[in-house]
Amino acid sequence: MMSRCLQEPDHLLAFYRLYRGVDRRDVVEGHWLAATVPLEGFELLNVPAETPLEVGDVHLLWTDPWRVIDERVPEIREALLQRGWDLPQRIDRAYEIEEAKRVLGYRPQYGFKALLDERAA
Repeated sequence: MMSRCLQEPDHLLAFYRLYRGVDRRDVVEGHWLAATVPLEGFELLNVPAETPLEVGDVHLLWTDPWRVIDERVPEIREALLQRGWDLPQRIDRAYEIEEAKRVLGYRPQYGFKALLDERAA
């Protein structure tokens, strides 16, 4: 299963890749791995970008996401503000990739930091 991979404004792409989005290049890699890695039985795997967020963050992400984000990736707030992008006030879910990493060897390359680098201020 692939995560959110839509054509959207850059500020949404960057923010979504922090917790649930994925670059189309990583989607291709995830699908390639799923088609070529020998699997035993059925596997349902999620292939988002890698997130610095953790399962234990879920309640705080809903009420005060920037408390968590500022702790885990302190540079992102300033990077978004420098570009004049809004800071979303709520995160409703975060996808993790541990199973895809373990089963497929999936290692996404184009997360939120890559997008920020590509869209330099």
